[in-house]
Amino acid sequence: MFFLTRFFRSEAEEDYETILSNLQLDIQKRQVQLSEIRLRERRATLLVTLYTLAAWGAYISLWYFGALPHLSRQRSNGIEKAAKGAPVIIGPIFILFVRRIVQIWYKRKGDAEEKTLQHLMKQQRSKVEEIKKKTNYYTTRDLLQRFDDTPGLRQRVVPALTQPKTPQRLFQASNGSSITP
Repeated sequence: MFFLTRFFRSEAEEDYETILSNLQLDIQKRQVQLSEIRLRERRATLLVTLYTLAAWGAYISLWYFGALPHLSRQRSNGIEKAAKGAPVIIGPIFILFVRRIVQIWYKRKGDAEEKTLQHLMKQQRSKVEEIKKKTNYYTTRDLLQRFDDTPGLRQRVVPALTQPKTPQRLFQASNGSSITP
């Protein structure tokens, strides 16, 4: 019998405050996540750059001092020298390539988070507009502006420009008595 009562029961009104507060919390959470992604991007880019530079520097020092192992049992021939020297030249290009891959990875993650954040903000604006329409906000505001005499609800009237006033100083006369100008 309980399932029949669900059909005849009217739907409860939406609690706008709860909906808007949940949206605001989601927006704040996404903003924090977006800032964390940007921070992780900077850290990861720095660390990848430093570690690849350190590895490249270690390879250059081993290459320069001849501490790299020989690839063949024969004396060093031209192909072996070229193979050992290629990372010295290609290393900086590889470092920049890896660094760019890390930046692209985090940019993709940040863009997805930003898109979600924009969707939530759009959803919040539409919900606020929906509330304004359901509560006749615009018509009530227009009526109050037109017919209410309370100055707080109308637009503030700027008073006429007057000279700025400062406290007057007391001047001491030569005889020690104070006078005002």
